[in-house]
Amino acid sequence: MRIFTIIVTYNGAHWVDRCFASLMSADAPCTVLVVDNGSTDGTVERIRAGFPSVEVYRAHANLGFGKANNVAIRMALDRSATHFFLLNQDAWVVPGSLAALATELDKDPSFGIVSPMHLNGSGDALDVFFSRSLIPAQCPGYLSDLVLGKVKTGIYATTNVNAAAWLMSRACVERVGGFSPVFYHYGEDENYVNRLHYHGSRIGVLPGTYVHHDREDRPESSYFTDRMEYDRRIFVRNLSDPADERTGSEELAVLARARYKALLFRRSSELKRIDARKQSLLRSNLQQVIELRARTRVPGPTFLGEEEDLLGAVIRV
Repeated sequence: MRIFTIIVTYNGAHWVDRCFASLMSADAPCTVLVVDNGSTDGTVERIRAGFPSVEVYRAHANLGFGKANNVAIRMALDRSATHFFLLNQDAWVVPGSLAALATELDKDPSFGIVSPMHLNGSGDALDVFFSRSLIPAQCPGYLSDLVLGKVKTGIYATTNVNAAAWLMSRACVERVGGFSPVFYHYGEDENYVNRLHYHGSRIGVLPGTYVHHDREDRPESSYFTDRMEYDRRIFVRNLSDPADERTGSEELAVLARARYKALLFRRSSELKRIDARKQSLLRSNLQQVIELRARTRVPGPTFLGEEEDLLGAVIRV
């Protein structure tokens, strides 16, 4: 078993000690790869000083979350990794979790990704976004088993889990590939899960394993507060799903019909929302989205090949 833990950093000095110390004391030995996206707060220096066994690579420019992960996934793939543990810089692993995740993932090859339970930073509640992955519509059986005191020891399938802590099998990476380059920040994990399902694999959660995800102690991102950017990501995420056959022009036609209806009934507020969504969609390179969607339908290490020039984007420090 060769586990490679992959962490993308950007001004994450605040979390370095908790994140990396949890990996140094993990029950399953792992090689830790860091791709730093241009931190200016001493993140890289703090990692090198406190955790010299960690391999740190600095990107020549901010690659975004997806591409930076792809760089390290490519490295680990070339070094015969059997498991790829993607961990956020603002998260840390509870002892006993990593080995259990790897063991259970190996037991059932129908799963390509398994995630631990995500707690908040203080550990007194579930991470609010992660909790949505456990509702019956997303994760059949888990809540009933929890209430009845009969939670199984194996993996529960769910439709989606955010990528703050993913353990991926080598078979998953070789079949589904890396993250799509049309996502710079946010949305890339949802797209990846769509592709995972398309290729006949599953994602799940493993009770009894935990990470802390400290969302509460990080600044708010403009990718959430900018409504036009948020709408654009939703459109791109949907159009990037390999199971979707729509074209960009078809999506624009839907908006055109909705706009005509809003004009007809003089719904001014709805008209403004439709126009804003149209502008969001037009901000995207729809042809690129459609072309890349076609690539993800073909099994293989998509977006991890030499044509992406991944390894040339970083330097070891």
